Amino acid sequence: MIQYEILFWLLLCEMGMFMLLSIPSNKFQKKYVVQWIDMFLNNKYTQFIFAFLLLYTLIMTFDAFSSYYKSTSLADLNAGIEMTNVLSHDHYHSKLFRAQRNMYLTVMTLFTAFADYQMYNLRNQLIKKSE
Repeated sequence: MIQYEILFWLLLCEMGMFMLLSIPSNKFQKKYVVQWIDMFLNNKYTQFIFAFLLLYTLIMTFDAFSSYYKSTSLADLNAGIEMTNVLSHDHYHSKLFRAQRNMYLTVMTLFTAFADYQMYNLRNQLIKKSE
């Protein structure tokens, strides 16, 4: 689904930001990278976009958990009934796989967003203390 593909690309961007912030460098490069990120993040349009993406990720996380619990509740309903139709059995497992994948993707996206925020704040504190 397209909405989870958007989350996947957002996760890749967040991982790139994390890698950019965690590269060891000298004082000038650290200061230059953080100033460039500050200039980008202090724009009110950028802040609106980030707030929208965070809200979107939270909504998709709730949707992923909901679909996961719907899929697992089907397993509880069918626990006593043996699945004789192979296609319905495969369809059930594919729905369960997609629900789990979407859940892991959304949670990882949220975790990486918070890790990026913490890394950015730690990097800023380190630069301010070294000056």
